[in-house]
Amino acid sequence: MPKIAKPLNDMQVRRISRVGWHAVGGVAGLLLQVRKPAKEGAQIPRSWILRVKVGDERQPIGLGSYPQVSLAEAREMAKKLVIEAKQGINLKAKKRAQRSALLSAASKNKTFKECAEAYIEAHSSDYSSDKHRKQWPSTLTAYAYPIIGNMMVADITMRDVLSVLNQETHVTETEKGKLWYVKTETAKRLLGRIKTVLDYATVNEYRIGANPAQWTGYLSTQLPAPQKLQKVEHYPAVPYQMIGDFTSKLRKNDSISAKAIEFLILTAVRSGSVNHPRQLRRKDK
Repeated sequence: MPKIAKPLNDMQVRRISRVGWHAVGGVAGLLLQVRKPAKEGAQIPRSWILRVKVGDERQPIGLGSYPQVSLAEAREMAKKLVIEAKQGINLKAKKRAQRSALLSAASKNKTFKECAEAYIEAHSSDYSSDKHRKQWPSTLTAYAYPIIGNMMVADITMRDVLSVLNQETHVTETEKGKLWYVKTETAKRLLGRIKTVLDYATVNEYRIGANPAQWTGYLSTQLPAPQKLQKVEHYPAVPYQMIGDFTSKLRKNDSISAKAIEFLILTAVRSGSVNHPRQLRRKDK
């Protein structure tokens, strides 16, 4: 066991500037390490080292920089580590494990915005058009990021998602209301994108538990269904007196859509049967 040096006080420790290891006393093996500055005139690097014997090996354990870690704090930490060393604990292995745990935890501390940007980047080739590609970040930037963008995805709850959907937004320059109620279609798409980002975060182990942006059983208990809020505006029907002229103009368009409309006019079937011919075949049977 190393000899315990005469305890130094704060003033004496502050004056130590010679390069090397200096015993400060109070705890056997507690040293102040002084290193040569990187360049002339720079601050002298000083840090605490505890040299403690574990089994047959003497291990140097770093306790932090001085004066960020004070003399009193260094002695207190050293006393605890000496007790652990006497119990046979490998202090170096313990410190490595703690560091690994901190690094692992830090790598999982992702904000909503970081996860959204990572998801968009990973799926950049999935979007059908440049317009669709821009819609993703634009809606998140406008409505989600100001409220949950800087939140850790692990901390986001249903209440936070509701805060996004219930935020005040302008419909016109003078009229405003809650996003879910006055811009329902936009809010619905926004919700889908928030859910996707949180799903991405869960799969990457940045958060655990159910997705707070899911509709069924979660937000459905808090908000009216979108279809109950959206006003359906039907296109006006073509007067029957004009159907002949309309059909003649329609036949000049060679697209599949034009042919589908003409088929619908001639057969009077439902639009679903035109869009999904299998439905029509099932009815014929």
